[in-house]
Amino acid sequence: MIISINEYLRVLKSPNGLFRSLRDFRLLEYHVGNSAIVCKIEFSDGRCRMLKCYLRSKPHLREIYGDKLLTDEIFIPYNNGSGQWVDVVLDRWHDGTTLSQAIRLASLKGDSQRLNELATAFDRLALQLLREDWAHGDLKPDNIIVGDDLSLHLIDLDACYMPSLNGSKSIELGTAAWQHPERLACDFNRHIDDYSIALISTTLHALAIDPSLYEKFADAEGVLLHPAQIIRGFEPLFEQILHIFASKGMAAQLRIAQLLDSRAYILPRLATLLHYSLFTPSQCDTTPELLREAGLWGYAANGKVVTAPLYDLAFTPRNGTAQVVLHGYNHTISFKM
Repeated sequence: MIISINEYLRVLKSPNGLFRSLRDFRLLEYHVGNSAIVCKIEFSDGRCRMLKCYLRSKPHLREIYGDKLLTDEIFIPYNNGSGQWVDVVLDRWHDGTTLSQAIRLASLKGDSQRLNELATAFDRLALQLLREDWAHGDLKPDNIIVGDDLSLHLIDLDACYMPSLNGSKSIELGTAAWQHPERLACDFNRHIDDYSIALISTTLHALAIDPSLYEKFADAEGVLLHPAQIIRGFEPLFEQILHIFASKGMAAQLRIAQLLDSRAYILPRLATLLHYSLFTPSQCDTTPELLREAGLWGYAANGKVVTAPLYDLAFTPRNGTAQVVLHGYNHTISFKM
């Protein structure tokens, strides 16, 4: 199946278009991608929906979208009098801008607060996604919509891994700029978003500290760090960002960023580190004790973590404070007593 953009638009704009179940709607806007047209349609009752029309056949759509896939929904007529029925996806429409647009706008404005809010919102979304049994497959800022209320929504799920697809190969490897360079088609499981998550989180937190990095280093696609160059040791900005995080005492962000140097696309500690990036220290009524986890140090009191175990070295607390070492930088931690 290969259908042109104009063939779809002619039907969607025509009052005489032939549809299986869709009724009383109008086309408000559309966006053309590599393999589909994404349309915003409005029904007569005022409801807006996303209608995704494919330019070529895509596998696994039923497994991914379930009953949101409308089979044989639109009839595409040909000039010779014949035609064909095609499948479409009908789903919720999310108003807003893409995360890539939001990053660019906030960075050029020097709006560190907005970038920090985006970073926190993304970390929450990412942690939730890592706890699911499915994965997006092409996670990147262009595939995340930022709502006016700062809610984040994933779009373009065509490359998803679902448990029902276990044993299959990935139909696409995602956008190279946001993927581990060694990911293969046979690497198709719930961990295929790991590297993308670490890269997006690192990018957002780095820009929140220094928005000028965008104008200095981002390429035409808004990419700040390049995975292949990081892994080969040819990305000077990567080392700069590690030192920025360490000097600011941003231990969780440093540890997440260090994962980008991994030779594997699966990052086993990513969920734990994202949890610590969102961690709110507990108040303690007793002097904390040293806590060690995965070779790193933190503090606990009464069986609860009060400082995430993310430091290279940590010393016994005195008078409500303790000295720690992070990537060569010394910091003082104050405890809530």
